Amino acid sequence: MLGFGVYIEILADVVMLPGESFVRAIVQTWNTNFGTTKIIFDSSMTIIARLFGKQLEFIKPHLFPEDYKNAVSEPETAASTEAPNHKNVIVIGRQYGCGGHDLGKALAEKLGYEFYDNEIIKMIAGTTGMTSSF
Repeated sequence: MLGFGVYIEILADVVMLPGESFVRAIVQTWNTNFGTTKIIFDSSMTIIARLFGKQLEFIKPHLFPEDYKNAVSEPETAASTEAPNHKNVIVIGRQYGCGGHDLGKALAEKLGYEFYDNEIIKMIAGTTGMTSSF
């Protein structure tokens, strides 16, 4: 499905995601085949992530401070096996008519999550004093 989406992007010559745009720039500059160049690019990015992932571990506490806050304040003991106090959020970006509402609702029911669609807009509008249509 993702490959089909990339194919449509290329055919339509529309604004692309950075990964496809970078590959497209290489293809246009050096007259290479898009498919082959994309495979090489994606593979090299995966290899780089695997090689340098361990060296970038120091970034995690800055990106996810709530996961590391308790680890620093109290030493880990056998009794401190509680689940972290955070909520998972799944965001589904979609376009009109794609069925994202129904997919999101079914996924939320399956995982036991709360489901927000237009309700979140109403909640935000209520706290800001703006109308939901704004």
